[in-house]
Amino acid sequence: MKSFGELIARRREELGLTQTDLAARIRGRSGEPVSQQRITDIEHDRFGVPRAPVLKQLARALKLDVDVLYLWGRVIPPDIRAEGLSEQGIKKAWQAFRAALREERKRPARNSLTR
Repeated sequence: MKSFGELIARRREELGLTQTDLAARIRGRSGEPVSQQRITDIEHDRFGVPRAPVLKQLARALKLDVDVLYLWGRVIPPDIRAEGLSEQGIKKAWQAFRAALREERKRPARNSLTR
C-alpha cells in the first residue's frame, strides 16, 4: 500500500464491505450517512484526509486503531500538541518515533497493513 486511500479500500475489502456498506456506517457533519461517492473520494485520495470525527468512525467501522489512520493520513493526532514543549523535547520525541518505526520495519510482516 502506498496511500491512505489504498489502506481504506484494502481494509474495506478484507472485511467484505462494499463502499455503500461502509458509507452507511459513517455520519457526516449533518448527522446523515455519507454517500458512496464520499467513500470513493476517500479511497482515491481526493480532497485530503477526512477530519477527526470521520476518521474515528472509519477506524471503528474498519476495525482499525485511529492512530493507524492518523499515521497513514500523515496527520498529527489532536492529543499530540507542541504547546509548552522545548525544541529539544520535540526533537527527542521525533527521534524516538523514528527509532520505533525503524525497529518495526526490521520485523517480518505480521498483518494486512504491511503486505
